[in-house]
Formats: sequence, C-alpha cells, structure tokens
Amino acid sequence: MAEKNSSLITLFKEQLENESQRIAENRNLVKRGDFFIWWYFLRLQGLPPSEIEEAVCDDGNDLGLDAIYIDEDDIVHFYQFKNPEKIGKAFPEGEVDSVLSGLRLILSRRHETIANEDLKGRIDEIYQTVPSGYRLHLVTSGLGMSKGSKEKLNVFIDELGGPSKTFFTWQLEDLANLQDVFYRENLPTVEEPIRFQLERQAPYQVRSADHDCYLFHLDGRGLAQLYDQHGEQLLQQNIRVYRGDRGTNASIKQTATGNDSASFFTTTTVSPSCVKQPLGINSFPPLPSTKHR
Repeated sequence: MAEKNSSLITLFKEQLENESQRIAENRNLVKRGDFFIWWYFLRLQGLPPSEIEEAVCDDGNDLGLDAIYIDEDDIVHFYQFKNPEKIGKAFPEGEVDSVLSGLRLILSRRHETIANEDLKGRIDEIYQTVPSGYRLHLVTSGLGMSKGSKEKLNVFIDELGGPSKTFFTWQLEDLANLQDVFYRENLPTVEEPIRFQLERQAPYQVRSADHDCYLFHLDGRGLAQLYDQHGEQLLQQNIRVYRGDRGTNASIKQTATGNDSASFFTTTTVSPSCVKQPLGINSFPPLPSTKHR
C-alpha cells in the first residue's frame, strides 16, 4: 500500500508541475513560487484571476505571507506557499518562524514601516471589517512538517486567546492533502466534446448494467493530439501506477524513445468515460462525446 501511495503521489506531483507550468506561460509568471500559487487558487479554490491578483502579496517585505483572502463569511485566510522540486521535502521550519513573526506584527499593528504596499492594502481591508475568524494555510507541494513547527503553531494559537478554539486555526496542506482535495472536489473533466476520427471500422458496442461501452481502435497520433490539446486535464489515473507497477511504463517509454532501429508494434488500452451518451454513434466515422475523464 505504501508503494502504491508513493507512486500516485509521484504521478500527481508531475501533473501539478505540468499544469502550473502552463498557467505560468499563459500568465507570464516568472517565479516558480508564483506558478504554484496560481495553480492552487485557480484549480483548487476556483477563484477568478482578478481575485487572485488582489489576494497575492508575495514580494519583498511580505512578512512571510504570500496571499491574504477574505471570504464571503468574513473569514480572513492567510497563506504561505512552498513549491519544492523534491516531493519529500517538508515545510521549512524557518518559514513557519517567518510567518508567525509577520502575523504578530500584523495583529499588533506594527507592520506599517515594514510591509510592502500590496500587503498593506490587504491588511487595511482586514481592519475595515470585523472578521468572523482567521485561518492560516501552510501550503506545500512537498510532504509533511516537523514536530517543532507544529508545536510553534499551536503555541502561537494558544497565546492569541481567541473567543473560541476555532476562531484562529492553522492547517498544513501538503501534497497528499492537495491530491485528496483535487480528486474529491475537482475530478479531471474535459467539458467540450471530443471527436474521435475512426478509420478502420465502426465501434463495437457492449451494454453493461446502466452503461454503454464502445470499443474501437485509435492510432497513437490521435491520442497524442488529444493530449496536446487538453493536457493533464484529460488524465485521471494510470492503472499500472495505481497497482504499483512502474517497470512496465518505463519499458514502454524506453522502447518508444530508444535508438533501436528494429520496428516494433505497441498497443495499449485507454478508457475514456463520459457523462452523456456519445452523439452521432450511427453516423460513423465521427464519434463525439462530452464530459470526458
């Protein structure tokens, strides 16, 4: 089970990196940390770009805070992001110290001569409302946090002495947590129709319970074009990775990309699913369908 979980985490990390890189290219982002921030708010929180731009205050003199967001319930959310290249890297204890020091300055109103302009603007919004609570989010594309960091965070919360235990809370959102949230709240789905151009024969239809299955051949070029168009959003899970078998995929890649001049034949099974029954199934060859995973 540990190996299976490790393989799935590795796959999700790769998909996150690919998606955040595309977001960075579309938004002209330069810093690696910003790639992750925008991915998080776009893909997990569903915020529009205008609200993300208002929330982000990651710059020099940010007091350890990368973003501040006030939700519809007047709860203030403080964010600190880390985007390590290696999965196994825990949330840095020094960064926890930094964000706690910054929060102490903000809550005691001693930040004016230190904070950058974006941060001061966000803090001014906090002072103009009566927050119903505070949440500190420590978000990382790595895994885990030291026991010392957790203790420092708990001591900080206790020192505040809020009106209730839930008035000011903190949470670690590491890669494992992000994966759970992503696949629970935001299953990869392509909303627009996908059209398969079949060249050999009409699909073979199989009825199973309440589901219709259509079996057909599609060449590798067609699959590659689909991936180029939709990217990681088209993918949900690789069955071999799920079962802990990484050797087969590695062998397929080696064969496909190697310098061996001998010809070879490769076949694989891809199982797209769709919410609605495929349209035009009787008007072969076009086979469009919607809401693919």
